[in-house]
Amino acid sequence: MFLKRLISKIRSEFSASKNAYILFIIVLIVNLVQSVFTDLLNDEPYYYVYSQYLNWGYFDHPPLIAFLIEFGKFIPGELGVRFFCAIWGSFTFFFIYKLIELESPPPPIYQLTTSFT
Repeated sequence: MFLKRLISKIRSEFSASKNAYILFIIVLIVNLVQSVFTDLLNDEPYYYVYSQYLNWGYFDHPPLIAFLIEFGKFIPGELGVRFFCAIWGSFTFFFIYKLIELESPPPPIYQLTTSFT
């Protein structure tokens, strides 16, 4: 009984916010394509050097970006440097969507898209 209610709730929620999930997938795909076809810009090589010498902290940045780049080294090229950052950027859209959804009665997909345009 509990499982049936849980599955029906997940289905109804997914169908209600289907457009939002499609938007998140599109953002992820665009980020990954951009990561493959553009060179490293501005501070990205600087962060890459951080990942070569992992430490708990750096002069001007916390260590998370260096750890993310280090974890992405299994992918060659610029995509390896940007892979986890692209994924986290897409999840940022999802978390903001969920925050808007909790606070507002109108469909939050419209607020999300207008806030990022």
